[in-house]
Amino acid sequence: SVAILPQAIYLSHCFLRNMAWVIASAVLFSLASSEVVVVSGATGQTGSLIYKTLREQGSQVRGLVRNVTKARDLLGCVACDASEGIYVGDVTVPSTLTDAMTGASSLIIATAAPLIRPNATDPSTWFYPSGAYPVDVDFKGGKNQLAALAEATKGTGHVVLVSSIGTTIPNTFFDTAGNGQMLFYKLNLEADIMASRLTYSIVKPCGLVNGEGAQNELFVAHDD
Repeated sequence: SVAILPQAIYLSHCFLRNMAWVIASAVLFSLASSEVVVVSGATGQTGSLIYKTLREQGSQVRGLVRNVTKARDLLGCVACDASEGIYVGDVTVPSTLTDAMTGASSLIIATAAPLIRPNATDPSTWFYPSGAYPVDVDFKGGKNQLAALAEATKGTGHVVLVSSIGTTIPNTFFDTAGNGQMLFYKLNLEADIMASRLTYSIVKPCGLVNGEGAQNELFVAHDD
């Protein structure tokens, strides 16, 4: 079994489906059946699994997405609009987040800046699109999501952040890749969440791989 901690969860080398279950459990631990959960980045590799896990567990879940076509392919929606709990928004544009957050009580942040890798074996070719660096998406976009949830819940909401292990280690490979300082900005969002009045859980995974869940033991710790 896995103990769901109220504030920080560190996972080492787990399958994506295992992590999706842990994150869903972190929300359901204190969630009434009538409450609504928003999953941002719901068409991402991690976000889509979290969204589907919550749906399978009978939760009232909304997906915040940028691309309706991708949502239809990955999430199984038909209309792919608010009638099915699918909301189109851009975390870098605060005004697009209001509708998804209205009436919600919890938010799972699974958004991340997209690192483009033209040559997977040559990090010198990797880059982030203009306006979609970690400072734009992970940090400022994360803060926009926090503000939208705080406004919608009058400061009583719960936020779960999918961050990363290693955020306290400066200038790692993941920071220098694409010159984006990804882990640095994830750490800054962690600090913002902890300084907010919202209750929170910060999940810091590493070594995520595809495959069936519930096959490996999960290691949970407090160290980075």
